[in-house]
Amino acid sequence: MRAIGIIGYHNSGKTYVGTKIAAELTKRGYSVSAIKHIHGSMKHADNDTSHYISHCSNIIGISGDQVLTIENKVMTLQENLLSITTDFVIIEGFKEAATFPKIICDVPEQGSPDHDLKIAHINAREITDEKIADLCDLIEEKAFFFAGTNCKKCGYSSCLEFGKAIITGKTLENHCASLPKDIHLRINGEEFPLHSFVSSTLKGTIIGFIKNLKGYKEGKVTIEIP
Repeated sequence: MRAIGIIGYHNSGKTYVGTKIAAELTKRGYSVSAIKHIHGSMKHADNDTSHYISHCSNIIGISGDQVLTIENKVMTLQENLLSITTDFVIIEGFKEAATFPKIICDVPEQGSPDHDLKIAHINAREITDEKIADLCDLIEEKAFFFAGTNCKKCGYSSCLEFGKAIITGKTLENHCASLPKDIHLRINGEEFPLHSFVSSTLKGTIIGFIKNLKGYKEGKVTIEIP
């Protein structure tokens, strides 16, 4: 799963941008989820939250310590992210979260918030299909998610510093020691980090082949290539 956050001031068009991104990613064949920070009571969630329904496999609304999902589970943002299995998740709000990159929605007359993990700025009033396509190209390249435990096992002082290093190309999200790893690639005993998209694609391809073999049973799979 890869994550992208959308932040901006009130009425900056975050939901509009998010649904446009969700539609384009869905058109490209990806499965998409959405998480939205809801201000106020869960009983009176923002009407524009429903705009994600046409493009997302599941939608999660979070208000304070309340979380509304189809199953009505109470979970933190990070717990929700770790439970999502779609290709992408779009997270609207949660500026302080430091485990995924951010797209900032600009409002020229108000300015825009800044963020150490920003990968792009966009003005919702000037959106075109071409701009959304370019933005989704960037998301395919830059989106990531890691565990966010501040364990420092990655060698960085905090998850925020680790995230900044990912954005600048100094490391990969798979170097997060606390993130559950689906697949390991070792060559001559040396482990090679895999991008989450590559990891999930490789795993799906392998399982797709071997599950049709006679006697196949679910479990740990080991393949050795001399």
